[in-house]
Amino acid sequence: MDKAATKLAALRLGIATAEAAIFNPNDGESPLVLPVVLKPVHEGSSVGLHICRDAAQWEAARQAVLADLREHPRRVYLLEREIERGRELTVGLLDGLPLAPIEIRPAQGVYDYQAKYHRDDTRYDVAPALPAGVTERIQSQAAALASALGVRHLARVDFILDSAGVAWLLEINTMPGFTTHSLLPMAALHAGLPFAALCAKLVDLALRDGPRPAARLS
Repeated sequence: MDKAATKLAALRLGIATAEAAIFNPNDGESPLVLPVVLKPVHEGSSVGLHICRDAAQWEAARQAVLADLREHPRRVYLLEREIERGRELTVGLLDGLPLAPIEIRPAQGVYDYQAKYHRDDTRYDVAPALPAGVTERIQSQAAALASALGVRHLARVDFILDSAGVAWLLEINTMPGFTTHSLLPMAALHAGLPFAALCAKLVDLALRDGPRPAARLS
């Protein structure tokens, strides 16, 4: 997963995504107007996520990231403009075909690691009622983005729908979770594919397509 490369691919496809910049450890102030979200480029599950709505939160997040970079010097962080807290939506993909969207409703705060894996009070609405055309648009955009990135077999694409009806791309997850809280299995079940059948289908897809050719370095 590469959040920066994903955003560039989205822009080439005309998919709305928030302004962003790569975090520079030498920057004392945010290069983007607050509020911003600061997160690792190559992590999932909201690991290392910081939301900075004022200067004090920015400085605290900056110091945490600097400490992390001292321990993991090859890690890269991305900051992006925070989208107004609208409706959080995700679209699962199975063999390139989009499943029904799911709306994620955390009981409080953001959909962070605790809400994803430990809390039981997050609500998930499969195939929610959305403004006209939104479902079809985010399904189409999710499939186009995965295709452009060369993702195959399974993926999950996350969006924020703002009050003006614009669906902003957050990121793509190229290996979605398979826990009791996970969203791709939830969407697959809604489509008539229980967990065991979903796993069997993924095995069949891997056998059908085989390994990818090794990348050649020029």
